[in-house]
Amino acid sequence: MKNKSAMRSTEYMKKISHNKIIIASVILVLIISLAACGGKTDEKANTDAPKTSVTANQDKDKVEDKGTDEAPVETPADKETESSQPTEKPANKPTEKPAGHTHSWKEHTVSEQVWVSKIVPIYETQRVQVGTKQVSDGAYWHCNCGAVVPEKDTDAHIIAHIEAGEPDNGYGEEHFHEEPMYENRQVQVGTRDDGHYETKTHVDYYYCDCGARK
Repeated sequence: MKNKSAMRSTEYMKKISHNKIIIASVILVLIISLAACGGKTDEKANTDAPKTSVTANQDKDKVEDKGTDEAPVETPADKETESSQPTEKPANKPTEKPAGHTHSWKEHTVSEQVWVSKIVPIYETQRVQVGTKQVSDGAYWHCNCGAVVPEKDTDAHIIAHIEAGEPDNGYGEEHFHEEPMYENRQVQVGTRDDGHYETKTHVDYYYCDCGARK
């Protein structure tokens, strides 16, 4: 019985030693692997130098700018909500003049062709009466019997009264008559317009730079 127990103890010890060897081998392999990885890590660590505070701040700003520039992704539900809401146009606000505005009126002129009349009289030569004149008809005998006898018949008339025993008294007088007097004169018979066109400028309204008129 003792021999069997000793043999079992020996085998058990062998198994423990074998397991220790395996474990030690595994640990050695792990150590070698970790050492190799550690070298690569140191190289990468040396290559990727730690960022300074300035670089970190720049990276932070880039991240913030990127977050600001990127528009939010719209979902179909958001689009349906936006399309279902009526689009309201901004109300047109009436243009208000600045308070305390004082108009500065300026003249607005316009030029146009205007006819300037020049009325000229039209004359022609005509024979016109300019008065009257007295023309002698000769001497006449005014007899007391009432007869008016031309001078050439006066003697015969007087003799007839004497022979008849009648008075032959009376008086002699020169008779005259009036005749019109005419002259050739320039007489206005009408007018004509010898005018012409001129360019004239006049003010048709006043305006202010604000748009007001008067």
